[in-house]
Amino acid sequence: MKFIWIRHAQTIWNTQHKTQGRTDTPLDETGLMQAEHLAERLKNSGLNAIYSSPLQRALQTAQPLAKATGVPTTPDERLTEIDFGEWEGLRFDEIAALFPETFEHWRVRPFTAEIPGAERPKEVLARMRDFFEHISAASDDTVAIVSHTLPLKLMIAHLIGLPYDRIHSLRLDNTGTTETEVRSDGMITLVHSNNTSHLLEGMLTWQTLR
Repeated sequence: MKFIWIRHAQTIWNTQHKTQGRTDTPLDETGLMQAEHLAERLKNSGLNAIYSSPLQRALQTAQPLAKATGVPTTPDERLTEIDFGEWEGLRFDEIAALFPETFEHWRVRPFTAEIPGAERPKEVLARMRDFFEHISAASDDTVAIVSHTLPLKLMIAHLIGLPYDRIHSLRLDNTGTTETEVRSDGMITLVHSNNTSHLLEGMLTWQTLR
C-alpha cells in the first residue's frame, strides 16, 4: 500500500511568514497554479483515494487532483493543522521576540514544547496515527493525503523512525510530496521525500514555512 503525503499549496500567509494553524486561509494565485501542476504530475499515479484536511488551503490543493483522477476527496478533521494558540497569525520573528523561552524550546525540542493556548504536538501525532491506522485497514492501494506541515512531519517521522524532536530536519515545501510504502511484510519504506518536480517544470516558487 502506498501513501502520498502532500503539503498544501501556497497561501498569502506563507509569503508573509505567518503561522496559519487553524486560520482558514485560501490559496493565493501561485498556490492555485501549484495545485494544478501537482494534479498534472499525479494524475496517472493510480490513486484509489484522496483524503484532505478540511481547511480550505488543503481542500483547494486536493480539488484539481480529484478532478484529474476522478477520485473524490474525503475531508478528515484528523488531518488539520495544529492549533497554534497565542502564536496563531504571528511571524516567527515576532514569536521569537514575544515568547523567547518557548520559541527556543520549540526550535530545539519541538515535541515537548508547550505553546500558550495551543494543541500539543503529541496530540497532533495521536490523531495522525489514528488516521493512518484507520486507512491502513482499508483495501485502497494508493492513497493521497493533503495536510499541513506539522501533522505531516510528525507522521513521516513516526513512519520512518525519526526522533520527534528532529522534525525540523524534514523539509516540506508547498505541494511537496513524500511517498511511503507499506510492504507485504509490514516494513515501511520511504520512497521519496519532498518531491517538487512539478513546480520546477512550471517554473513556480515554493515556500518552506507553514
